[in-house]
Amino acid sequence: MGSRSLYGFVVTAEHASDAIPSSCSDILQREFDASDVHQRFDPGTKSIAESLAVKLEATLCLGKFTRLAIDLNRSIGGPDLFSKSLFRADEELKASLIQNHFLPFRKEAKEAVEALIQNKKIATHLSIHSFTPVLNGVVRNLDIGVLYDDESSGETKLANHLIQCLSADFPKLKVAANKPYLGKSDGHTTALRRIFPDTNYLGIEFEFNQALDFQRDSEALVDSILTSLRFYTA
Repeated sequence: MGSRSLYGFVVTAEHASDAIPSSCSDILQREFDASDVHQRFDPGTKSIAESLAVKLEATLCLGKFTRLAIDLNRSIGGPDLFSKSLFRADEELKASLIQNHFLPFRKEAKEAVEALIQNKKIATHLSIHSFTPVLNGVVRNLDIGVLYDDESSGETKLANHLIQCLSADFPKLKVAANKPYLGKSDGHTTALRRIFPDTNYLGIEFEFNQALDFQRDSEALVDSILTSLRFYTA
């Protein structure tokens, strides 16, 4: 975006990696091997997030380890922060995962938002995720979800604009609001909304169906989002 724009961007991909931290590899390896890919990380999100960040000149925050070790898109103290293996692990190990992985990731994103606000920008946070096309035997009839807090007028307007543009650019894809999850459920954007007023912070999550051909289509998806944002923030 141009320097004159009122908007600045932070791009995150909380589940970008399926690497296992060495500190918990012995405990986690068996559960990791038995898990489905979507339980380990969000395929396709790293390349989309990296491309968006470059083109938006945005701060990029990527999760470096599998969500089975610690889920960067959940809250400390919540039931889904750790996988089953880690939930039963000793408190010292869990505390070290929070201290060494969770808190630095959240701190980097928070400071990037703060810097934008200090520079009189509306901090616009794009959190990139992907979802399994079939969950518990049920096919999810969705290609792209745009998640937001429907109580925020700024997020609602931006999300609706993004949905309209993506639907126009990809008429064969189903694009929907707040699916397959609600944008105000527990997560990174929700946590930042509690810190920053909606006049300064907009949190938008993208959920891409993992059945999409990311190698073929990711740049087209990124360009569509980028064009939409440029038009909206001009």
